[in-house]
This record gives sequence, C-alpha cells and structure tokens, in this order.
Amino acid sequence: AIHVRNFTEIQVLTGEELLLWNVEREALRLQVNNRNIIHLATNDIWNLHLTDLQKNQFTDLADKANRINQDFVQTNEDTLNRIYQINLLQGANTPLENHIFNGVAF
Repeated sequence: AIHVRNFTEIQVLTGEELLLWNVEREALRLQVNNRNIIHLATNDIWNLHLTDLQKNQFTDLADKANRINQDFVQTNEDTLNRIYQINLLQGANTPLENHIFNGVAF
C-alpha cells in the first residue's frame, strides 16, 4: 500500500500489477532490463501458469492495499478539512508566538 502511494501514479492496483512488480524484482536480480520481456513474462505467468486461487490471492492483496490507500486519503482529507475550519486565533503573549500560532500575513 505504501509503495503504491509513494512511488507510483497508479490509482487502483490490480492483482496482475502486483505480479508485475514481483517479475520486475526478479528481472532486476537477473539483470534483465528489457521491459517488453518483463511484460510478456508477466502476461504468460498470469494467463498460463497461475491457478485461479493464486490469481485471487494477488487480487485480494491488491484490494486490501487499495482499501488502505483509500482510507489514508480520506483521513488526510478529513484532517485538512478540520484545519481549514479552524478560524479562531490562538492566544499569544508575544508577536513571535502570534506568528507561530496564527500564521504570518503576507
């Protein structure tokens, strides 16, 4: 979930994309840099070698990561909405404290 959130532009992860990441890691270990071969191998593994149970396990894991990321985004949005709703100035004794607690007007 964290990898998707921090290192990709993928909005919704699929089981086949999880498999692709595993194939990419193995290709890196074997020093295979041809993206076409990596994608062909991933498609071959997904379509011809994995059982339905294994495909479902990849898909379930992807769904769990998607739910975690959706919850993370929702929590961040809720926090930002709460911050935006704060309109009361905080009490401060000095100008520096006032700038720290209430922001600086430019």
